[in-house]
Amino acid sequence: EKKYISNGSVANTIVTLVRSDSTTERDTSMAFDLLLMPAKLKGLTKVRLSTNGLNTGDMGHIIFDQCDVPQENLLGKTGFGFYYITKFVQRERLIGSAYGVALGQFVLTETIEFLKNRERFGSPLSRKQAIRHKVAGLHAKLFAAQQATYAVTDSYSRGDNVEADIMALKLFVGETVQEVLRECVQLHGAEGFVRSHWLSHVYRDSQTFSILGGTSEIMRDILAGMIKM
Repeated sequence: EKKYISNGSVANTIVTLVRSDSTTERDTSMAFDLLLMPAKLKGLTKVRLSTNGLNTGDMGHIIFDQCDVPQENLLGKTGFGFYYITKFVQRERLIGSAYGVALGQFVLTETIEFLKNRERFGSPLSRKQAIRHKVAGLHAKLFAAQQATYAVTDSYSRGDNVEADIMALKLFVGETVQEVLRECVQLHGAEGFVRSHWLSHVYRDSQTFSILGGTSEIMRDILAGMIKM
């Protein structure tokens, strides 16, 4: 079985990493294959999981019980399944970082407009020094996240070895954007706390930034190994 699969309960075909040769004397990473499993395969059960955010998406729990899969459903070369997955996940983390930065910038821009139009104590909130300094700090953090994303993406596109860089990027961007969105909710006050408010939806969904594609804790542990801690 495997839990917490994006689109798991609605997929028509499931790409599955399976142990293909548990008795191999080779590197254990070569003991896995990728198989294409039709969702209607006998013995395969899909269950949708209820989540706190991403309610327009899907997260599934998939159970395999004596599933017979034709040999022609092998995806790629035998023994390379783990290699394919690790390469895909790194690409997913890089794309997720770019998405996170773009979302953070959008939310901060909208928040600035809100502050310009919301008056308190005789002037717009955007004229209050404490708020101006808070927004400036958020802008600086997003700028750093953006530039880091540009740099790692450029290196990735050239074929450089950026495995550790992507780990560091996902960790930094995910937690930075979560901080920015949390502070933007605070700047909206009670309005941002209303469940139906657009920012409330964004904030709930943003909690996945440090979970999906590998939690921040996993990123820190893998990164520590890469920098030979």
